[in-house]
Amino acid sequence: MVRRLLHPFVLVVSAILLAGYAYIAARLTSTAPARAALAAPFIMVWILPVVYWFGDRDRRAGCMSGCRR
Repeated sequence: MVRRLLHPFVLVVSAILLAGYAYIAARLTSTAPARAALAAPFIMVWILPVVYWFGDRDRRAGCMSGCRR
């Protein structure tokens, strides 16, 4: 599990979102509660690719091309 968390895809997505959050939080907010509230959408956007990456995408990917059970 830790190995996938350190995968380049997850690291790049994390770095992009962290840089975006840091810039926007510095420009728009001045208090800790406001920064925490602003972090929520960034965390939700980060969760989507991480859940996809940790999920069972290999099993489901084969069925997208027309497999039958």
